[in-house]
Amino acid sequence: MKPDLEVVLQTLATTLFTDFVPHVSDDYQMKTMAMVGVLMIVSADQIDQQADLYVTDNDAIRSVFRTALETMPHSKLPQGVSETAFAEEESYRVSALRNVNNRLRQQLIALHTAVETETSDPAKALNKSIWQLISADVERRIIELPNLEG
Repeated sequence: MKPDLEVVLQTLATTLFTDFVPHVSDDYQMKTMAMVGVLMIVSADQIDQQADLYVTDNDAIRSVFRTALETMPHSKLPQGVSETAFAEEESYRVSALRNVNNRLRQQLIALHTAVETETSDPAKALNKSIWQLISADVERRIIELPNLEG
């Protein structure tokens, strides 16, 4: 049996909080141990969400690229947008998804730069879509800290 990493981290954090932190008398050491426990809980949550986050991000960016292809003159689009707009994930390993996400974001920045200088209605609509994508991306990445009181 192979234990899930997020379960291991959550179990270790619980053990740290229940078996060790209450018995440490030095304030600095107690706060340091508590901080390590919180980081373990947050890391466990992030591990569990990471692949879904990247797949969602990559799909959203590709959707913007497809809209750009439908509404903007292709001569105004950055190189590579047409190739990546309809691509699919080749691997769901987090490292592979992260690498694809980084490349898509570089292309998104280039596209955003291109549409910000355009005054056409399609460019303005695409610019708005990009800002909505960025806003949704920020919302997806908000980290919920565990309640440690009580």
